[in-house]
Amino acid sequence: MKLIICLGNIGKKYTNTRHNVGFEIANQFASKHELKFKKRIKYEFIEYHNCLIVKPKTYMNLSGDALTSIRTSFNIDEFIVLVDDINLPLGSVRIRKSGSAGGHNGLKSIQTSKGSNDYPRIRVGVDNPGSNDLKDYVLSKFSSDELKIVAKISLDVLDLLEMYIDNDYQTMVDFSSRNKLTYSDTQKSGSISPQEDN
Repeated sequence: MKLIICLGNIGKKYTNTRHNVGFEIANQFASKHELKFKKRIKYEFIEYHNCLIVKPKTYMNLSGDALTSIRTSFNIDEFIVLVDDINLPLGSVRIRKSGSAGGHNGLKSIQTSKGSNDYPRIRVGVDNPGSNDLKDYVLSKFSSDELKIVAKISLDVLDLLEMYIDNDYQTMVDFSSRNKLTYSDTQKSGSISPQEDN
């Protein structure tokens, strides 16, 4: 069984915040396929084909606890993480097969649970404030104009997730590379390839 872990923080106050891009896309996936999340102690999940789409209920910095719990309950063959990234322009998407956590507490926790940083992730750009006050920034809400960009790029991410579920990781990467889409304010559509950047 495949697993897609969509990172974020539980609670209405975190809705539409930069750190919750993973949750928002998971919710859109559920809505698109008319599925309702089932609740467990450490996570919520939906099942689509042979894949679980999961939202940890442990808060961001303990996301790995949810992964550990899931792997004790389900026979997981592989997983991929959907995560926000302040090091990418708003509206861009990159795929990596492995790599460091880059200071992201959710990825640090996933890495601890797995015992290595050898796991793929889809990174959704949320921009960088250009300051050291990152905690407040990632927990801040998108502006109305930013939400329009997020809504557009989310549709592309949904396509990527479905490509991964119905096929495999490499097919998703190839599909991503062919489309080369971005919705950044500073870069025109098509100027950034969301291909794998090992």
